[in-house]
Amino acid sequence: METENLASVEHLLEGLRDAAEGRGPPVEFDALFDDLVRVYVESTEPTRERIRESVRRSRWAALGFWAPGHPGFFRRFRDDRQLTDLKRSLMLESMLDARDDPRDTIAGVSDLAYWARSRDLDASAVLREVAQVSSAKSMLGMGSMQALLLRMADS
Repeated sequence: METENLASVEHLLEGLRDAAEGRGPPVEFDALFDDLVRVYVESTEPTRERIRESVRRSRWAALGFWAPGHPGFFRRFRDDRQLTDLKRSLMLESMLDARDDPRDTIAGVSDLAYWARSRDLDASAVLREVAQVSSAKSMLGMGSMQALLLRMADS
């Protein structure tokens, strides 16, 4: 099962790259990303760590996730405040697991939580859900992704 999950992840990452480079509509990108999230959630922690590594190495994630013309989940949530895009944004942050600088992750997650609460959306439930599958490893001495999400859920 885990080997199948990793093979599925590589296939999904290729599809996401193609969609991000304009070879597919945004709705296709959303569906592929939702499939990636499903695999991520259903995997064991060691496999999720390998998925995080693959996502961090992927070209579309390294380029800011969206090519020009494709609004990202973060921006869509900022503008429209849909819980689906909040969850996608947080799942992406979980998979990127702090990237190169956890300060960017902390600021991004803080913004998402603030925007959700400014519209009386239940961000706490989504933050806790994403924390369940996030890494408990420290992000360069600044706490873990899991701890960050739980802290934001409780604030």
